[in-house]
Amino acid sequence: MKHIIVIGGGPAGVAAAQHAAKKLSETEAKITLVEKRGFFYHSVGALRAMVDTSFIPNILIPYDNIFKGYSHVELKFATVDSISYDTKTVTFTSTNLLDDPPESATTQKETLSYDYLIIATGSSYLSPIKPSKAVFNREDIIKDLTLTAENIKKAERVLVIGGGAVGIEMAGELKAYYPDKKIMLLDSNEELLSNQNVPKLRPCIKEALLNLGVELILGQRLTERFTSHQFGTKSLVTEDGTTIESDAQLVCVGMIPNIDLMKDYPENLDENGRFIKVKDTMQVDSSWSYYENVFVLGDASDHPTPKLAYWAMDQGKHLALSIAANIYTLPFELG
Repeated sequence: MKHIIVIGGGPAGVAAAQHAAKKLSETEAKITLVEKRGFFYHSVGALRAMVDTSFIPNILIPYDNIFKGYSHVELKFATVDSISYDTKTVTFTSTNLLDDPPESATTQKETLSYDYLIIATGSSYLSPIKPSKAVFNREDIIKDLTLTAENIKKAERVLVIGGGAVGIEMAGELKAYYPDKKIMLLDSNEELLSNQNVPKLRPCIKEALLNLGVELILGQRLTERFTSHQFGTKSLVTEDGTTIESDAQLVCVGMIPNIDLMKDYPENLDENGRFIKVKDTMQVDSSWSYYENVFVLGDASDHPTPKLAYWAMDQGKHLALSIAANIYTLPFELG
């Protein structure tokens, strides 16, 4: 029997574990999913919850029934301490009450061996678009979302910084919920979604935002750099001298891949040290044989697949089927 360990309970990790469970029987494989929070944080829906607090319960989803009917899948709520790639072991600290305050939780350290390891640790973003790494319980996340929503409600003019998928969705949610507020979307590029190969989609998105009443400020860069969301009236200036007045500034750029589990092995990172290098098969791109059965999905990898939840889920499904085929002695398929 083979042991598949999946680290990360986001879209990619869950999809990989679910499809592996469906494809492989309990006599063929055991699947362990390691996730640090006791619930799934639906980050795509978080943008709406930042505007409409009644939506908050919809983005904190229990893992209760995620593997219902699959006895060969184990879900462990834990933080991974280290991975020994040469001995194929993962050491983690499990927490019995991760959904409660840290002082009431009990912890236990454990080490497991694997035959296949899937790293699906995703990425970090400014909270509450995604929760801070150190936040595990619902209460703190709900407080952060609620406070953000209250501050947005007070603002008459909101500046959304970033014209990628997150900024576009944020601007759309704001204008749809608050049609009388002035919503501005700023990006330094001349086109929306500039980092994605979607030339046919860009004009459609632009037209939809304009029809909604969002003001687009493209090809402009602020002289001031923001590292967090700001709430308060500001008079900002772009590099070409344009002045922008706003009462709230939401930063929707700055995705940081979660590569901590590979940071001690810089040879496995891309030239900028930002992503984990992978082959087309999503295996870690290394000449060392002990990485042959180590895979990286989603935002943490340098795979050219777009960094979006839909594609992450598709990657997870594809990899699960590829690993199942490999257990049946077939070579890995290209991603």
